[in-house]
Amino acid sequence: MTSHDESGKEPKLAPRRRRKRAEVGTPDLPGAEGVGTHADSGVAKSLEIDGFYRAFEERFRGPRSLVKTRLRAYLPFVLPLMGLHEPVSAIDLGCGRGEWLELLREHGINARGVDLDRSMLQACHELDLPAVEGDAIDHLRGLGDGSQSIVSGFHIAEHLPFDSLKILVAEALRVLKPGGLLILETPNPENVVVGTKNFYMDPTHLQPIPPELLAFLIEHQGFSRCKVVRLHEAPDLLSRPEISLMDVFNGVSPDYAVVAQTAASDDALSLFSPAFEQSYGVEFDALVQTYSGSVRRWVEESVRLSERRISERLLAVESQADALRSEARDRAEVAEAQIASLRDQVHLATAQAAAEHALREHLHSQLKEAEVRALEAKIRIMEVEAKAQQAEAQTNQALAELGAIHASTSWRITSLLRWTKAKVTRVPGLSKVRAVSNDPVGHVIRYVVRRPRLERITVRLIGPFPGIVSGLRDNRTAQSRADFVVPKSAGSNPHQTVTHVSAMNSQAMGSPAFLNSAASRDLTVDEILRRIRAELAEAQIENSDDVEPI
Repeated sequence: MTSHDESGKEPKLAPRRRRKRAEVGTPDLPGAEGVGTHADSGVAKSLEIDGFYRAFEERFRGPRSLVKTRLRAYLPFVLPLMGLHEPVSAIDLGCGRGEWLELLREHGINARGVDLDRSMLQACHELDLPAVEGDAIDHLRGLGDGSQSIVSGFHIAEHLPFDSLKILVAEALRVLKPGGLLILETPNPENVVVGTKNFYMDPTHLQPIPPELLAFLIEHQGFSRCKVVRLHEAPDLLSRPEISLMDVFNGVSPDYAVVAQTAASDDALSLFSPAFEQSYGVEFDALVQTYSGSVRRWVEESVRLSERRISERLLAVESQADALRSEARDRAEVAEAQIASLRDQVHLATAQAAAEHALREHLHSQLKEAEVRALEAKIRIMEVEAKAQQAEAQTNQALAELGAIHASTSWRITSLLRWTKAKVTRVPGLSKVRAVSNDPVGHVIRYVVRRPRLERITVRLIGPFPGIVSGLRDNRTAQSRADFVVPKSAGSNPHQTVTHVSAMNSQAMGSPAFLNSAASRDLTVDEILRRIRAELAEAQIENSDDVEPI
């Protein structure tokens, strides 16, 4: 019921809706009694009375010039009739505004119309087109057998019940001449938009009729051949490089017609072969295949583009990866150098720590040793202090003994010798006397020892003194008794020091006497004490008071 304009946009609705009014009354054929049509419908009558369909066609069908141009698609089927029939007559069921009547009459065909809508008939009468008011099937029934060359009905089939449509086809077959044409045009439900939306814009439409069903009905009623002619699609649709999914839904020919021909001689039929053998319009399958090819090409191009982009991306990624790998290697080398440096630092720190630990251990050991030495020194100091106290006590004892010696008779006996020495040493030029005075006892002993006779006399004289006799015999080497002097190194401890202490010579000439202090030498306290004790033990004169002075 709808049609595309020349640009292929949304089709106008039902290019020939005027046919629906009609067209068919109650059939008189046997078995068809009681079959209702729109002529019996109160809705259809109200639509016809108020001029709805004329306004509807003016709004959705388009101008007369457009409709007339579209109807030229049937001329290849119609014009051969001019050489087959004389005259060529045509009846248009539901003629509407008369575009088809006008086109046929321009080509010398005696065309008449029938319609129930008086407003539509008025439009025909304004153009002096022959059209009468009446029911389509009733009007066909009033025509004689084989009286018509063309029976046409544009957009009336979708308004009729299927039984009424069968009667219409049978009556058309009856009134057509041999080789005559039946043309029935209707909306094409192969167009998804038409079949699901536009078809129902007309409230008097009953149901869409698939092309295969209408063609089968016509063939079944006895027509010799028929051709499905798909119409009003966008002319460049199949030649477009790309089609969209909307083209698939709305690009199939929005209308189609079944052009059927009655039986005739082969020569007569051959006049129409070019028209019947040609392909028309856009089928749904062909459009789907075209769309599939378009989609396939799009997919292939997309895949190629994607592959190219992926390849470029991969190259960029590989380049970035190379740069990253290079950077990673550089960083790894730097990291390895840093790790090596850190490892060296760790080793150095470990060595330093070990050295510090060893130093601490050494210092700790030295500290321990120092503590031990300090303890030992403290013990030694205590021992030295004890010895110093002991030495002080011994020194005090020795001094006491020395005082006793000074008070003894022997010290008084030798006083003359000490006085003589002192006097002699003061006389100038008396070197020998000075030498003798430095060690008078030693000189005396040496003098006596060198003279055996004098030694024997002396021994007899000092016989009462065994110690002196023994000393005389032991000191034949003329060794002198040395004065005892405490070493200077021990001066720091007064308890261990005795300075310029003269030892008593108990072996000289039978009387105990101390050696001259001029020939002193350094000795330790223990040595001094030991020698003092020895001298005292050897030189002790028990009866010193009984010795007579010389």
